[in-house]
Amino acid sequence: MRVLNRLSSRQFDPWREMVQMQSDVERLLGGISLFSGRASTAPAGTRPAVNLYENANGLIATAELPGVDPASLEVVVEGDILSLKGSFGGGANSEADGYRRRERPRGEFSRSVTLPYAVESDSTQAEFADGVLTIRLTKPVAARPRRIDVRVTPPVTPSVATPSSVDTGN
Repeated sequence: MRVLNRLSSRQFDPWREMVQMQSDVERLLGGISLFSGRASTAPAGTRPAVNLYENANGLIATAELPGVDPASLEVVVEGDILSLKGSFGGGANSEADGYRRRERPRGEFSRSVTLPYAVESDSTQAEFADGVLTIRLTKPVAARPRRIDVRVTPPVTPSVATPSSVDTGN
């Protein structure tokens, strides 16, 4: 007797089915990995995906935006919120255009990310190169680490009482 996969005529492979089931459950749980215990901070399918990391000067956000016209990008920083708006490359999606499958996004997008702290929006810089948007967000001066010099004072030596300096009360 031959067991068939539910979607094709391939022979049933229980390991492949378990991996597929794990992937489906993780997708339903919003990106929580059943084995690593880590969770994505964005719901599954959120686009564009944004990476955010910190260095000594502030935060750096990157977003992969293949097919996006840089002229359509709008980057707004307000307090501790970074907002991205733009448009993925479009085009019709029909068999007449030759498409049999289309997985890359198209159309308008809008994404907001909460930053760990408010940044100096006046010094924020955005650069778009090779389909990657890089945004440099400057940490406020008050939030930057500051080296504090330690003042050294000479040790105080206690004065030793001598018999002539002791008040005898006479």
